[in-house]
Amino acid sequence: MHILFAPIQGYTDSVYRNAHNQLFGNSIYKYYTPFIRVEKGGIRKHDAKEFGAERNSELIEKGVLTPQILPANAEEADYLINELANTGYREFDINLGCPFPMIAKHHKGCGLLPYPDEVKELLGVTERHPDLKFSLKMRLGLEDAYEWKGLTTIINSTPLSHVTIHPRTGRQQYKGEIDLNAFGEMLDAIQHPIVYNGDLLTPADAQKIQEQYPKVGALMIGRGLLANPCLADEIVSGVPTTQKEKAEKIGELHEMLLEGYSNVLDGGECQILAKMKTVWVYLLPEMGKRERKKIEKSKNLQEYCGFVQNALKASY
Repeated sequence: MHILFAPIQGYTDSVYRNAHNQLFGNSIYKYYTPFIRVEKGGIRKHDAKEFGAERNSELIEKGVLTPQILPANAEEADYLINELANTGYREFDINLGCPFPMIAKHHKGCGLLPYPDEVKELLGVTERHPDLKFSLKMRLGLEDAYEWKGLTTIINSTPLSHVTIHPRTGRQQYKGEIDLNAFGEMLDAIQHPIVYNGDLLTPADAQKIQEQYPKVGALMIGRGLLANPCLADEIVSGVPTTQKEKAEKIGELHEMLLEGYSNVLDGGECQILAKMKTVWVYLLPEMGKRERKKIEKSKNLQEYCGFVQNALKASY
């Protein structure tokens, strides 16, 4: 079973992907970038750097990094694909799943799902780039869990390597129950390989999906891997990681992230500290509240690093 690292805006950036790959890459089949979109007629300078060859060369050369594009129409899709292909990317993931209201209301992400004609026009981009590979990431619908039915013929007629399904509606965002009944029906209706995504936080969660849906070819995991960077190793090997081993691995990852962000951020210690604190939004959720609060309240990098070391030791 392949494990794909899901894109999460603001978290799985180039620094994080490179660090995770060095420590845990043997268990990750593909990394996906957070979505890139057209803004004011082009790509933002920050995104150009973030997606550029300088920060991603190793993963591009390995063929394990796929950019996710968030176009509103075929014209934007062509522009993004042409720009990124010049960097060396040969495979693209088309986002029809982003649930953020400010995105969806502009007919982007899952906001496109109720409009089959617009989806058909957008996916036509795959035929204009026959030398490239494409995949699709989507939800069940924007408002209704069965909106996907109106897209089945379009999706099945589009040349795609796979379709990743997050079995929630856009209105749910990441809340509420996943709809496995609708997912099961969609799994039978879509003729491409299916990747499951959603609420995979433990090896037991992954095993449940594998057993219940043997047709699923891969699992895409986001928040679960941010919480436990060892999760893919545990799923692939079937061997649980001890708390001490996990703490040691997280310590290594943390040092690599600190070095990486220090190299790419130019706002000084305050900016680096603020960025490192965001790592703990998901990481090691079993950490004690007292230790987590100290990390959140730390005033400089030296104090912050001391609190992190103490918290990791206290976790086992």
